Amino acid sequence: MAETFGHQSISVHLREMIALYGSIGMLSCNAADPVTYAAVPELKKLTLEELVETPVISASRVPESWFIAPSAIDVMTDDDIRRSGVVRLPEALRYVTGLEVGRFAGSSYAISARGFNGVAANKLQVMMDGRSLYTPLLSGVFWEIQDTLLEDLDRIETVRGPGAALWGANAVNGVINIISKSARDTQGTLLMGGAGNEERLFAGVRYGGQISENSFYRIYVKEHQRDDQALRDGSKADDGLRQTQVGFRTDSYFLGTDQLTVQGDAYFNESELQSRDDAEHKGGNFLARWNRNLAEYGDVTVQSYYDRGVRDVPLQFYEDRQTFDIDAQHHFNWLQRNKVVWGVGYRASWDKTGQRDRTVQFDPSERTIQLASGFVQDEVTVIEDLLKITLGSKFEHNSFTGFEIQPSGRFTITPTEKHTIWGAISRAVRSPTRAEDDIRFSSSPSGTPLIVRGNRAFVSEELVAYEAGYRAQIARKVSLDVAGFYNDYRHLRTQEPSPGTVIPFIIMNERRGETYGGEIALKVQVTDWARVSASYSRIEEDLRFSRRSNDPTGGSAEGNDPRDLAVVHLALDLPQNVEFDIFGRYMDALPNPKVASYFMLDVRVGWRPTKNFELSIVGQNLTDPQHREFGAAGFPEVQRSVFAKATIRF
Repeated sequence: MAETFGHQSISVHLREMIALYGSIGMLSCNAADPVTYAAVPELKKLTLEELVETPVISASRVPESWFIAPSAIDVMTDDDIRRSGVVRLPEALRYVTGLEVGRFAGSSYAISARGFNGVAANKLQVMMDGRSLYTPLLSGVFWEIQDTLLEDLDRIETVRGPGAALWGANAVNGVINIISKSARDTQGTLLMGGAGNEERLFAGVRYGGQISENSFYRIYVKEHQRDDQALRDGSKADDGLRQTQVGFRTDSYFLGTDQLTVQGDAYFNESELQSRDDAEHKGGNFLARWNRNLAEYGDVTVQSYYDRGVRDVPLQFYEDRQTFDIDAQHHFNWLQRNKVVWGVGYRASWDKTGQRDRTVQFDPSERTIQLASGFVQDEVTVIEDLLKITLGSKFEHNSFTGFEIQPSGRFTITPTEKHTIWGAISRAVRSPTRAEDDIRFSSSPSGTPLIVRGNRAFVSEELVAYEAGYRAQIARKVSLDVAGFYNDYRHLRTQEPSPGTVIPFIIMNERRGETYGGEIALKVQVTDWARVSASYSRIEEDLRFSRRSNDPTGGSAEGNDPRDLAVVHLALDLPQNVEFDIFGRYMDALPNPKVASYFMLDVRVGWRPTKNFELSIVGQNLTDPQHREFGAAGFPEVQRSVFAKATIRF
């Protein structure tokens, strides 16, 4: 069993992707675009009325009120992140409306919206300050290496439903946009640290200062050591994690019209493996973004970044990937009733993969993937203060399938300032990856026998989505947000036996189906010192194979989603500057592999005697000693966790 789940990284992603149920289980493997930030203010502790007016950028790439955005969108503010008590980025997403989040081996996570969840979930675009976090190797996100100093985050915006018309391929079921604060808003020194039984040690230091009157900077370092999870019998899973991360950001403001942001991060991550040397992940990124306000001619943003990551999993996988991206965007008003945003971009990603003594190989071992894109969107005011229609599309040319078009049409009706009705029809694609094209997956490091091979004839998975929603400020201190969807998928991935034999299995597109459901979120400011936030999500799935398919997996890699998901948060501000937060989260059972439904209870007690000092105690998963969240029986289980944390600012 140790070899089955020993590593939470690439091999887990690939195992889930090929999903050859028993056969793979016996193997020895485990496995952006520019945005306008200058106009978006920093979010602090907001009242419900202020939250309704919160500007967001993920729905239309330019700032607009969350309340009238024609998308199912959720905002987790910096205060929400702080009061969640979490110490790693993926954990914060547990409390977002409609997001399915399950922890797997080590610090790997299965995160998705509106279905198709898995450790290799590939229909969710994730960005941090405009830099895409997804990998063209699998179209997923390696969540075990994604982290930052959470105190420097401004907010997390989450769009449920397609965002491909603006954000491109892979923004099929949703978009997560992680946005950090300007260096101007993080001046001075911050010290953060804590320890507990599972979060063994975490500490961070950040210092912010001024370069000149209008230029600001910050630098930070963060260390995190996480204990092993447990097996069903209580023994250690030997999947602990150690990660060190450093970074910086500068923001300069010129002439009242220009802002220049330069930032970067570097990390080193070690993940424990049973019976082998630790897996090592290391890398870094460098990003520059320039924004100019052109007055009556709108505003322009140009952004570019370079990212490099090296992943080395003994006996299983090696990848050295470098990515260069550049984008430009122009936003302007036209003919009084039109708000137009358009842009172009180019991305190149080149890799070098290991070909010796690895169960996961690629042919060719080195490949450069290119993506050229353009988009345009026009928001038309049809009836002032009542009806707006938004039309737009993304146009992309990729190295796998060539030209792709991803259009969208949306409308917003605001009968009063307290009510919003919206709807949308969109097309999105999930383009192929190196895994679908070039993978050579073997049962042993010698490369034989070959179990799965890629297919250069694999085409993009397609979605046509129909959405509608309603938002209302029912009373001064009560808000309601309801959204529904119907998704029609085609050309979904399957694994077909080779003609005349069984193996190697060939990756093909012999599945289609529909999903439908919705989400409801309610926020109530009960008193000045008590707030309740609650959300409920439901999804139904009907996925089926074509008559030509002989996929032996039975579709276990797709549709392994909870039918029901509910989250509730009670936030209390008590006397003597004491904060009390209770989080409840219910996750329905997963069908294949079967995971029982569970209820998580997290509690945070915080004390803020001054604005510059905070002490908190956090308990997570308090309802049971341990439970499995993802993966087959016998895989690692999340344990009850208690830790203390202190934060000092000066």
